[in-house]
Amino acid sequence: MRKVLNIGLALLLLLSLPGCMDRIDLEDATLTLMIGLDMNEKNELLFYASSPVFSREAQVKSEENGVKAHSLRESRQRFDEMVSGVTLSGKVQLFVVGRRLLQTTD
Repeated sequence: MRKVLNIGLALLLLLSLPGCMDRIDLEDATLTLMIGLDMNEKNELLFYASSPVFSREAQVKSEENGVKAHSLRESRQRFDEMVSGVTLSGKVQLFVVGRRLLQTTD
């Protein structure tokens, strides 16, 4: 009986371990580490994003994009269309605000 209880406990512990079925390889992901925000001459918001590239074959080791959008959410959707991998925006380390945006009263 004790042997069956130990086997059952071991199976329960093994089933509770998290799996790796939904993993994303670092080479297939785009980690947005910097987001910039500014305005152009027409008072439209400009969003910039900078991401490192982890592929060994890549000549350029960073990816930089800029889009016009009304909100940060809309800019993230447009960045998703432009970048090469799955975008992970929860890793932002730096948020840069431009001078022109700071000078507006709105």
